[in-house]
Amino acid sequence: MRLILSALAVCALGATANAQQVLWDQSNVNADITALVNHEFVNYPDYSSYMAMDFEVGDLPWQITKMTIYLTNQNGTWPNIPNPQARFNLWEKAPYPDCTFPDENPQDGAVVPATIVTGQYGLVISADLDVAVGAGLSYWINLTPIVDFTVYGQEFHQAAPIMLCNTAWRNPGGAFGHGTGWQDVSALNADWPDTWDGAFLLEGYIVPAPGALALLGLAGLARRRRR
Repeated sequence: MRLILSALAVCALGATANAQQVLWDQSNVNADITALVNHEFVNYPDYSSYMAMDFEVGDLPWQITKMTIYLTNQNGTWPNIPNPQARFNLWEKAPYPDCTFPDENPQDGAVVPATIVTGQYGLVISADLDVAVGAGLSYWINLTPIVDFTVYGQEFHQAAPIMLCNTAWRNPGGAFGHGTGWQDVSALNADWPDTWDGAFLLEGYIVPAPGALALLGLAGLARRRRR
């Protein structure tokens, strides 16, 4: 019976250590700041534009299960889009303060199901994920809604106070006249760099160090035996 109780204690501890939580919170939206284009246009692909924000992982790995971004609500029909989708990318980057932009084409990213609802400051767009990121590493992350402009119109990605590097922005088709490569958002709005970044939130699990829970369980078993 003591061994069973110890095993249950280890399981309970594991569940607590793996409780889903906010991993990175850059969601303090400032709706007074000009929002910027982050939209894959179904009918006008040359205008498709992508925003990538950066984050860094703590001392233990993460399992990201959800990403949320925050957009304006200029067109109230977006939450009515049937089966909404978004383009997702994740690229490892150099540790902060190195802010070298990614080389990859965001249009090669995965298409994932999305959820679109109306929030306090506009639209809240989320995607369920299952992505592992390494301890102590830094990443660029991107989530861009894929929406038919001619049917649903356009929204814009809202700003939050910057935490690490400036937002990386790219319009691969070059239709906005700012070139086709990655650049900081000063090309779109001179007020953003070093002050504002794309608003987003990451949720998921912090992965315990290997063997840590087992060691704690053995310690509990040893204490019970000494009694």
